[in-house]
Amino acid sequence: MLAKIGMVILVGFAQVMLLLGLVLYETGVILVEVQEKGPSGYHLYVPVPVALLHAGLLFVPKEEMCQATREIGQRKELILAVFNEIDGSPNGSYLEYQSSDEQVTVKKEDGDLIVLVDSVSEKIRVEVPVFAVRNLMAQVTGSEL
Repeated sequence: MLAKIGMVILVGFAQVMLLLGLVLYETGVILVEVQEKGPSGYHLYVPVPVALLHAGLLFVPKEEMCQATREIGQRKELILAVFNEIDGSPNGSYLEYQSSDEQVTVKKEDGDLIVLVDSVSEKIRVEVPVFAVRNLMAQVTGSEL
């Protein structure tokens, strides 16, 4: 009897983990990594499930969401064109900037927009799935992009 209960709990846990994995795969994950240079520098790595951002948009005050929808709505065709071009473009760099104390790169790699900042004091890496940004914009505008 105890073995059956344990098996039910184990199968239930496996199902929850599988469902969570599917949600993360379908909605995407934004990765933020910050590494401070120096011997005692911190290293911060934060994966942010896009599903949390979708849920967070539900708590934005209605007036603010309406204003954002109006502002984005005016540029909807431009946003759509940009995302279509990014989706259809090959992997590679879009922007490279270098100064005496900082280097910034924006590139596309395997469906992700990646921003890299390498400064004197820290290294920053942000990866954002292109399809996730498109879906967030669709939620804000209330339509499909």
